[in-house]
Amino acid sequence: MPIYEYACKKCNEKFEKLMRTMEPTANPPCPACGSDRTERLLSAFAAQSKDSAGDAGMPQCPGCPNQGMCGLE
Repeated sequence: MPIYEYACKKCNEKFEKLMRTMEPTANPPCPACGSDRTERLLSAFAAQSKDSAGDAGMPQCPGCPNQGMCGLE
């Protein structure tokens, strides 16, 4: 089940919502003010560069299609 980020256009509250795959695609109401004027935000996901992965102790597998960032050996 994905977690989506939303912003309220009325009060500018940002919130997350866990969405089940069977739920309607309508945006959820704002938990702060109850407004239905919300929009889904583009989420930034955590990523590490190839250089920072070595510093974090994540093993890098040569020949990995994910540039050695899958964490498997």
